[in-house]
This record gives sequence, C-alpha cells and structure tokens, in this order.
Amino acid sequence: MPYAIIPAHTIVVEEYRENINGISWFWISVPTIIEFGRPLTGWIKEDDLRALALKVERDSKKLEDAEFEGHCFSKYRQDLKEINKLCQENEKRNKNERLPEPYFARAELYEQNEEYINAMTDYLEGLSYVQNQSPSGYQYVPYEKYFDKIKSATENALNIPYAVTRLGRCEIDVVGRYFSQGYTYFWEGKFTKALSCFDNAINIRGNAPIYWYYRGLTYWNLDNKKEATYNFLMASVMEKNVRAANQNQDKWENKYPLHIEVSEYLTRFQGNDRVFLEKIRWGDPSNLILKTFLGETDKKKLSKE
Repeated sequence: MPYAIIPAHTIVVEEYRENINGISWFWISVPTIIEFGRPLTGWIKEDDLRALALKVERDSKKLEDAEFEGHCFSKYRQDLKEINKLCQENEKRNKNERLPEPYFARAELYEQNEEYINAMTDYLEGLSYVQNQSPSGYQYVPYEKYFDKIKSATENALNIPYAVTRLGRCEIDVVGRYFSQGYTYFWEGKFTKALSCFDNAINIRGNAPIYWYYRGLTYWNLDNKKEATYNFLMASVMEKNVRAANQNQDKWENKYPLHIEVSEYLTRFQGNDRVFLEKIRWGDPSNLILKTFLGETDKKKLSKE
C-alpha cells in the first residue's frame, strides 16, 4: 500500500500558510501520492506531516521479524526512498518549525537494516527539533522512549565486528602524538586544530574512549552539540565495554590495545564540568548526555576555565 508522500519538488512558502481556529494549514501546489489512490492537493493541516511520518514509522516496525532479502529488501529500499522525500519536505520548513517524527521514522528504518550510525544521526536530528513542539517549556516526556533506542543503536554500532590488528611501535607512536598534540591544542583553546588531531587518532585506533571524549569536548566548544553528543555517547558506551572486557582479561593482553585511563586525562576539568563528565561515564546511566542535548540541564562550554 503506497504511503502518503509530499514530493520533494513541492514548494511551501509563508504566503501559502493560514491559521484557522488555531490550526496551521499549508498549500500543496501539485498532486501527491496518497494511500487508497486518492491524489492530494490544496490545503492540508500542518499536523498531517507528523501523522504521515508516524504512519511510516509504524509500518516500518513490521520489518523487524522479516529477512532483509528479496522482496523484503526491495520494500526497505522503497520505504527509505519515500521517507527520504518526507524528510526533504520537512527540511524546507524553517528550523523552528521542523518536526522530529520524520527523522525518528527514518532512524528506525536504518536500525532495522543494521545501519546504526545513520540511525544515531537521525535520532539526534529528530531530538534537536523536539523543543519546537513545546516552545513554552521542556516537555520531553513523549520523546523519552527514544533515549533507549539511541542507547541501543550506540551499543549495536560498537558491536559490529571489525578487524583488530596489532599496531606496530611506529603506529603507536603516531597515534600517541596525534592525541597529545590535540590535547595540547584543546587546552590552548585552538579547537579547530585539536579536532583535526583527534580525528586522525580515531581513524588509526577508534576503540580508545578518551579520544572520543575529547573529540566530543572539542565539538562542544565549537558549538556543534549534535556531533558532541554523538561522540559522548560513543565514548561512554565504549568505556563501559572496555571495562567489562578488561575484567575478564589481563590488562596488557586484552583486545583493546591502547587502553587509556580516562580519569588521568580528565583531571584538569574541575567543578561542574568534572561532575558532568563523571556522571556520563560507564554508559551514562542517567541519560545526562541526551538530557543536556535537549536543554533539560544548563551546560556551559566544557573548556579550560
């Protein structure tokens, strides 16, 4: 059954918006695809966009028990194509008017196809527009269910098998220099240079939690909260997994070479900054990372005081 889709080439402008009895409407200038074969054109309620996205999300859940093969994979590709159009239409709106539901719907679709990084990106994108739904206050209760979904996507992203090769002394020295130089730049306030160094360190050895913590801290100081949140989540869950692995293996022979004691490199943070960092470690049990991203807590820049 085809979904109701607002095509990407439809242009919605302020001149074609009206508010009637507290309900916002916008003009669809060309016919769209809609279920039951009915074309849609003319005025449509603003909430219909949200409803359509939720419909796609509900339908996508039916794929959870299906094999992504043959017609199932074909259906996934068709669903993704349609929800992409919905997201594109949503992005034509002003940022303070965008709806979170289209991104949540696409994130769930990505997660079912084991595209966990893409899922995390869309979950966070959706959360960034939650405040649009409650401009008079932070009423995030209806969206808290996505906290566990994001945590699950993070865990799954880190559980994807990858080749773990033993680094030679030269490579260990190189990755160490990248991190050390980034650490120096960070505390000098040269965040753009620090970011480049942390990127290089993670590209060589991406399973050292402290690299991800400091890249998150760097993004935070560059006012990129979405990327900071992604890095904090990866670092927090990674640190939890590293500790669990080390409990069962000798510290110097575990599968996480370059394990770095996070606490050692966080000692320069003090006061509220240090409290925040300590609370988000070991898997962020209180969901402080996501609550901070949503604005429920007042978090200033994490940098040298």
